[in-house]
Amino acid sequence: MSWKTEHVDLDVLGVEVGRERMRLGYRVTNLAPSELYLVNRLFRVDPQGRVAVDPGLAYALVVDGALQLSKELLEPPEWASPEGPPVPYLTRLAAGGSFSEVIELALPVRENYPWTHFRLRARPLRQVTARALVLTVGYLTGCQPEWVRTVEVGQRQELAIDRGHARRVHAAVTSTPVEVEVPCLEPTPLDA
Repeated sequence: MSWKTEHVDLDVLGVEVGRERMRLGYRVTNLAPSELYLVNRLFRVDPQGRVAVDPGLAYALVVDGALQLSKELLEPPEWASPEGPPVPYLTRLAAGGSFSEVIELALPVRENYPWTHFRLRARPLRQVTARALVLTVGYLTGCQPEWVRTVEVGQRQELAIDRGHARRVHAAVTSTPVEVEVPCLEPTPLDA
């Protein structure tokens, strides 16, 4: 299955739902005449403050019965801090180039969204079955060379950009719902 924008082509290569893990393979192809950057290198911060990039990590949220997975620059809700969550690290993609990776999440999938703690506060979780999956991958076009810098994260070099610059050139491609059953945990509705 393939979805296109003016700049990229997104292919969902397959979804596997096992007993303990869910895997989703995808590929993004750069259709633009110049390089662009995928906003796909999400990371975890441990209790000691150490950052570790996790290629298998994605933002996850159940909305209207669909598991929405994304790797992108998220805009904060109106009520949240305007700085928003940290900007994921980047993958440089040459004109005509492709990049593939696998998102792998433990089952049942738990919400992983920067503002989740507000939704989950004092609300028990319930298990639901998402009947579809939607994938969004963010990318940056028209980046000035001085906006993107190399930083050391752990023992690796990663590409980074400031939120202000990223917001100016961020776009995203989103799949239509892919039919699949995925066990998920979501907050119990307030009216339940």
